[in-house]
Amino acid sequence: MKTSGITEIIFRALNNTIYDIGVIFGRGSLTQKLRKLEPGYKEWEINRALSRLERDGFLEKRKGGISVTTRGKERVSKYAYKHLSFNPPSKKCNPEWILIIFDIPESKRNLRKLFREKIKEWNCTKIQQSVFISPFDCGKEIWKLVIILRIQPFVRVFKILDSEKLLSKYCKN
Repeated sequence: MKTSGITEIIFRALNNTIYDIGVIFGRGSLTQKLRKLEPGYKEWEINRALSRLERDGFLEKRKGGISVTTRGKERVSKYAYKHLSFNPPSKKCNPEWILIIFDIPESKRNLRKLFREKIKEWNCTKIQQSVFISPFDCGKEIWKLVIILRIQPFVRVFKILDSEKLLSKYCKN
């Protein structure tokens, strides 16, 4: 089996759990979770990949098991960002729009750029430099993105209930 594939599976398994501070995994329970996610890998392949991730500084041994390092959290976040997508159920505009306002500091410029790129990819329309709207119900996906990038204090998402003017200006149904 390909080594990079198992690493991706490990990142997928860790994605939903690493945001809790101090999470420690038993090596055996992590191996079992990985085998359920991807049954094609043998236990020794998973253990070899986990050892490599420890050696490369993504995981560290702790009393009671393995934890994800800061470097590991960054790698898992990159994986999650890359695989996060939004496909609107239809191209028809929703009468309740999403308004996204953000003020991400200059010290987090790279995160601001990633955030802006992703919401543009999801066809959100730019109103001002840090204000976007979307006719699609993408609020949950926006918050997943905000959590992945760890920019919660800097982003606000609103649902606009009265969007008749927006419909006529921005929506071509």
